[in-house]
Amino acid sequence: MTVMAFLAGLLLLIIGAEGLVRGASRLAARVGMPPLIIGLTVVAFGTSSPELAVSLKAAVDGQAGIAMGNVVGSNVFNVLFILGVSALIVPLTVAHQLIRFDIPLMVGLSLLVLLLVLDGSVGRFDGGLLVVGLVAYLVFLFRQSRREPSPESPVEPRAEGMKKMTKFALTGLAAGVALAALSTTAQAQERWTMTSTWPDNLDLIQIDRHWAELVNKLAGDELQIEFRAGGTLMPGTEVFDATETGSIEAAGDWPGYWAGRNPAFSPLATTTALFNAVDYINWIQQWGGWDLYQEIYGQYDMVYLPYAALNNESGFMGRTPIRSLADLEGKRLRLSGRDQGRVLEQLGGSQVTLAGGEVYQAIERGVIDAGEFSTPGVDYNAGFAEVADYWATPGWHQSASVFGVMINKDAWDALSEETQEKLKIAADATMAWALAWSERESTDATQKFIDAGVEINTFSDEDLARIQDITNEVIVRGACENTDHAKVYHSMVSYLQDYAKWRDISAPYNMSRTMDNLPSLEEIEACL
Repeated sequence: MTVMAFLAGLLLLIIGAEGLVRGASRLAARVGMPPLIIGLTVVAFGTSSPELAVSLKAAVDGQAGIAMGNVVGSNVFNVLFILGVSALIVPLTVAHQLIRFDIPLMVGLSLLVLLLVLDGSVGRFDGGLLVVGLVAYLVFLFRQSRREPSPESPVEPRAEGMKKMTKFALTGLAAGVALAALSTTAQAQERWTMTSTWPDNLDLIQIDRHWAELVNKLAGDELQIEFRAGGTLMPGTEVFDATETGSIEAAGDWPGYWAGRNPAFSPLATTTALFNAVDYINWIQQWGGWDLYQEIYGQYDMVYLPYAALNNESGFMGRTPIRSLADLEGKRLRLSGRDQGRVLEQLGGSQVTLAGGEVYQAIERGVIDAGEFSTPGVDYNAGFAEVADYWATPGWHQSASVFGVMINKDAWDALSEETQEKLKIAADATMAWALAWSERESTDATQKFIDAGVEINTFSDEDLARIQDITNEVIVRGACENTDHAKVYHSMVSYLQDYAKWRDISAPYNMSRTMDNLPSLEEIEACL
């Protein structure tokens, strides 16, 4: 469809250009204008009408990149190709006025435009200045035309000639506008394929789907995303490579799945007994977290948009009661994350690595004593209430979790800045929605677990304090094993120290944990 639109537009342009130039040139000749002046005004304006229509439509649609690119590209093409081909066919005689005035003026105006865009925009004042310059140039040309004789040209009878010229001019203008509509539509229609690490039967896919649908609403004229559930295009473990290589344009993920490639992905996904959801949102939006996501994912030619920060996970569910840390001794627990496993090991437990979809059967068959997967809402809908008799909370192993979308860098760069901004807006909106959605789901699911007869046990303050001490040691240890890992945790701990200035004096109405037992920032700095 895009190719057909382009070809149809090209044909209309050829027909329209012929009609508009012939009609307008005859009309100008009747009032005694020299050929050079006709070329500089009527013919130039006529042949530029498609560019005018394209740039105006792009500006109205918020596509500044297309509007500016069209102007610059058209001028470059006119000078290098049209002038070059014309001279190859027939040598061109250059009038002295062009050499003395018009060409130097063109070069000077190009430099003026360069100065105007140095601040990154062309504002209303800049536009007004350019239009005033055009008016002054036209006044100068018309005064010049009165001083120079024009060759006589044969004319048709006045009424018939005017009728034909009007027809030619209107046909050309209509063709230019039609081409503009067709060409801008063709330029704007980007189509992406997006998948997820989550299959349809896990509620976390709702976050990915919400973002994709919101993008299609906000940027539907410029970009359409075809969203496919995890496992329908490829296994969830392969979406990272597929996005990196450009096999697909985007994929929703949980960064912790890629910690084997770079340990820094782990704290970008979750922390053990450190951040809650609000901390992640604060850190991402205002304390430098966003840049670290771009830096780490950028190593794999991807852009990353975090679009969900959910609060702590449920905890451990299973058929074996866990009422205190002492009950972890010798237990086999499904647990994701390297640092989480190191903490569990020091608490006497044994980490078992399983895919999320395997936890239900592992609990049911007694392969593990207990397991964790996600928030209560997700866990309940995954059927955990059917196989678990006990639930140990809070979920210290993942005190919050981040989800987002990996975007292939070339696909991202192909979008206009305005479209990129719409994708970021959709991510911010999804982050607010996802937190509220998850908290409501978790609230409802907690009651459902209670109704199902599941016994809920809470770790004591003493147990949680011991977990924090061990966690702080594990974080420093991991930081010294990888510079990227250290960089992320250094930023996180720095945020917690800085935010404490306001957070602690606003207790108990603050939105983050009031805590002073943090990993040593000095020891992490030593690992950088």
